[in-house]
Amino acid sequence: IVVLVIFLSSDAFFVRTIGVNGAETVTPNEVFALADVAGEHVFWIDPVAVRANLLRSPSLADAQVNVSWSSPLVTIDVQERQPALIWDQAGVQVWVDVAGRVMRLRDDSRALMRVVVDDITQGPGAGGVDQRVVNSAIQLGALLPDVRALRYHPINGLGFTDPRGWTVWLGVGNDMDQKVQVYEALIGNLQDRGVNPRSIYLINPHRPWYSNV
Repeated sequence: IVVLVIFLSSDAFFVRTIGVNGAETVTPNEVFALADVAGEHVFWIDPVAVRANLLRSPSLADAQVNVSWSSPLVTIDVQERQPALIWDQAGVQVWVDVAGRVMRLRDDSRALMRVVVDDITQGPGAGGVDQRVVNSAIQLGALLPDVRALRYHPINGLGFTDPRGWTVWLGVGNDMDQKVQVYEALIGNLQDRGVNPRSIYLINPHRPWYSNV
């Protein structure tokens, strides 16, 4: 009984800190807060419940929770979601991963494609960013390495401002390579004719058109 009382009351068996492995941008203090084990006795910690707490964070893809009788009593190995884009809307910037999940932007030093949204009235919903938009932006990042910022319009889809002064709208879809080829051919034809458009629309690559207005 004495041993049991000591075990249940000794401060050495209450969690005051944890060990964190694998964190890149998420801080150990944030992982500790998410785990919700501060002050808990090691005997009562449920690793499954702690993992569920951690995975409520959109920044974490997975977590493994290990409980031991030696310090640190709790060790957590985390795997962070990797951002694919920076989504910039109404002055708020967030990370978006390949599945369209929205995460807090923690580090702006990464060379990620930035998507600036024309419509500032409504940000990404609970379901995140449309998967088609994310896929299309990733495609354009590979096809247009000199373009570091895209625009997004709810109707015109993705576009960018050409350094020569016009805006190009490409919509969304898996045919961005075809649209870029059509764009290059179209702009060559327009320049040969001395035409300087204000906007070019390639939402449907089979029916491209341009505007001077």
